[in-house]
Amino acid sequence: MRTLVAALLTAILLAAPGTGHGIVWIGVATAMERDDDQQLQDERLARANDFLDRLGEIGFRGAVLIARGNEIVLEQGYGWADPGETTPIGPDTIFAIGSNTKPFTAAAILKLRDEGALHLDDPVGRYLPGVPADKQAITIHQLLTHSAGFNHSGIFDSDFETVDRDEAVKRIVASDLLFPPGSESSYADSNMILLAAIVECASGKTYETYLREELLEPAGMMHSGFRGHDPVLSGMSQATGIIEGEPAGTPDDLPPTSWAIKGAGGMLASVADLYRWHQAADLGSILTLASARDYATGFVPIDPGAAEGYGWVIVEPVPGHRLRTSAGGTGEIGHVNVIDWWLDDDLVVITSSADAAYNAEDVTEAVERIIFGLPQEIPSPLAHIDEEILQSYAGTYQLPGSGALVVTATHDRLLISPEGRNGFATLFPASAPEDDDQRKVLAATTLEYLTSGKDATLERWQAEQEATLGSLQRMNVVGIAAPEGGEAWTYVLFEFSARSILTRWIVEENGVLAAAAIPSEPPGVMFLPSSPSTFSSFTISQPGNLSVQFGTEAGGSRTLLLRTRTGESVTAVRGNDGRSG
Repeated sequence: MRTLVAALLTAILLAAPGTGHGIVWIGVATAMERDDDQQLQDERLARANDFLDRLGEIGFRGAVLIARGNEIVLEQGYGWADPGETTPIGPDTIFAIGSNTKPFTAAAILKLRDEGALHLDDPVGRYLPGVPADKQAITIHQLLTHSAGFNHSGIFDSDFETVDRDEAVKRIVASDLLFPPGSESSYADSNMILLAAIVECASGKTYETYLREELLEPAGMMHSGFRGHDPVLSGMSQATGIIEGEPAGTPDDLPPTSWAIKGAGGMLASVADLYRWHQAADLGSILTLASARDYATGFVPIDPGAAEGYGWVIVEPVPGHRLRTSAGGTGEIGHVNVIDWWLDDDLVVITSSADAAYNAEDVTEAVERIIFGLPQEIPSPLAHIDEEILQSYAGTYQLPGSGALVVTATHDRLLISPEGRNGFATLFPASAPEDDDQRKVLAATTLEYLTSGKDATLERWQAEQEATLGSLQRMNVVGIAAPEGGEAWTYVLFEFSARSILTRWIVEENGVLAAAAIPSEPPGVMFLPSSPSTFSSFTISQPGNLSVQFGTEAGGSRTLLLRTRTGESVTAVRGNDGRSG
């Protein structure tokens, strides 16, 4: 996963004409200047702590560790590790770290170099059998920097395909290269899988054994290991992932790591262990000082101010403020992990999350914005509200003209969902003209796919519905919405003669279907009580909050006043039966 760098850049950059990539740094140079004012540093860290505490109150499930120099200034878990809410998440709770396995694979290669078992300019054919002539010159360094030319996808059916080492290597080296080795860089799991195979060939040990004996144990990482019922981790707390509000399992519910992903993913770790790794590897007790220096160096440019390193991306958003960053996750159970080291500021931020609603990438970005003195909203304190009052707000509220907002009371908060095109436009408005253009592209791409006739499953489903509901009258895109930390779904209403069915789709720009839900519940926004009659939403990655205030018309009907992120106000009215419009 490489979205954190893009997210961070988006957060603290503004587009400007005539700058190549259309990027120019704003006021951040001043905001990010190293400040020796200890009081100011303490105030910002206190605000970051307050932000995380509030986030934990409203639903963040994860762990965060922040360190300056050699001092841990925050090390805390938030929420529960299990659905039964008996085990709190702590710094040693175990999460799947996905692609953050790659820095460990890179470190294993550097360790083998330190031992004299290999050289980074060695050709891969020296260690791996069956490398064809067009790939004989590929070096270990090129694999480490994703500059070998191998493809990221299309070689294995999935990360969970059962395949042994020899078969995995055979498939990768037989695949077509995207570009001549060394000419550019393109992120690919295939590079790390080959490196994991080289670790085994050069060390004479299994990949897992070498990492545990030479990296994890010397670093004191007792809460880290590998997917698939690692006996070393038996009995230790693992976070249960949550996807769309439902438990999705722990790392132990996933199969052991196959060679379809080994070296590129499959590791488990706690945030406390990942900081132990930073101290050991980056400060020279695991790797030689030369290798530790290489471990924090960007070698192959990938964007202005960014370069591919050995398992990491190195960016320098402001001169004198280099960031070594990597993000990974296991989508099947909703886990995300981020490891950031601001080298020149000697600031480390490590975050793991177990719920896409507040994922580690967004949380890390927000924390770093606060530490560097940039604007970042903090959730309002939660107000206690009587359950009877909360339930009294439930119902369907009609919007002016058409459409509605449906309010559901759930636990100590309200979920508000749209009905109809006007409902979507009210609750999920485009925040800027460029967003609106992108939504038009998504809508057009989705409709083109749905009417293309190339999805046999969709065609069968449509025929089955027409057999009982009558002919399909029309398909309407009613809205586009993205959950916190998630991709945008396009919601399409299939209107049959007897009734309509709501569906949702993610269709890539190239016309390939990425995901679908048939039928689908409408999306919703969670609103938290700030007073007995006022509720507000909180979204990390978008400025401003939605808020609603409930009142009563002269005739006794319940009203809902919605204030959007753009400052507009919309009033909706519930029917006189007290529940429906």
